[in-house]
Amino acid sequence: MATREARALWHPTRARIFELVKTKPHRRSRLAASTDAPYAEVAYHIRALCQSGCIKPRPALRPYEEDPFYELP
Repeated sequence: MATREARALWHPTRARIFELVKTKPHRRSRLAASTDAPYAEVAYHIRALCQSGCIKPRPALRPYEEDPFYELP
């Protein structure tokens, strides 16, 4: 695993999000519910995981989708 990815996964919430997304794509709201973390906190950690290349947003079916899916690259 690259150093950038390893740094992104140091936080327990990020590691949990990554583990959930590894099993199957999840919506942001489902990740928040599964981690028992506030929606805004999960959104912050998702951005960090996307920037590090650990996960990516799935292309939206509709423009401006408010609750996107996230999956492995």
